[in-house]
Amino acid sequence: PDGRRGLSVVNRFPQEFAKVNRDAIRDAGREGDAFFVASSGFSETAQLVPTSLSDRVSNLRAKKDGGMGAALNGIINGGISGFALGHCAVSMTVPEKLGKGISSRSRDMICRWLEMMAFTTLFRTHDGEGIVTSSMSAYEDNVVLDQLTRWSKVYKALASYRQNLLSEASFQGWPVVRHPVLHYPSDKHFLKEGTSSFMLGTSMYVAPVMEPGVTTARVYLPPGAWGHLWTGVTRTVKTGDYFDVPAPVGEPPVFYSIHCP
Repeated sequence: PDGRRGLSVVNRFPQEFAKVNRDAIRDAGREGDAFFVASSGFSETAQLVPTSLSDRVSNLRAKKDGGMGAALNGIINGGISGFALGHCAVSMTVPEKLGKGISSRSRDMICRWLEMMAFTTLFRTHDGEGIVTSSMSAYEDNVVLDQLTRWSKVYKALASYRQNLLSEASFQGWPVVRHPVLHYPSDKHFLKEGTSSFMLGTSMYVAPVMEPGVTTARVYLPPGAWGHLWTGVTRTVKTGDYFDVPAPVGEPPVFYSIHCP
């Protein structure tokens, strides 16, 4: 209507679309029990709605082809860029049009994605897109359903803690999922290692498993007093060090700071 070419407003469109949906929720009086998630955005989108990464070719590869490492990298970098409420849905099926290879799913992979996403802003699954003909129907697999139930309960149990992080995001701009370097800026390990681990707020440290068949993981812990979430075993780390920890499916390496509330 204002005579501008479409190309000139291409970056503004997702932001305006987010605003329309945000206003619609407000005008309908549904704030608090409804929300809109954007998969694209611009400079001010984060002020309006949470953001989501694509889940269409997710796999266990660390940083290639849209794997878990790439998703985590996107969430963390988005948080540093102002998108404080980033997350990624767990895709439970494989659209046939994507073929095999990078889009192939396995029970182990889906379970590991569920583990990681339970410690982010939103925990949700996604059926993929297009006509789905998968070699494994995740919703009909008992192991996957057990893990989906488990991680839904874990996500719910963190509600109060996560609400405090959402308040920090709203008033201070801190991302919910954080690169550890934000809290350990002089730690040489975090300055060079990329995104193989992350923090949920200040008190939880997560090192997601991104390889199949893993039962024990070698994990770097930064300085502090850390408790292992699943066993309660505590470690006092003075300068940062590596530890071998049990990491079967259902128990990824997750630690909590025993000095934080």
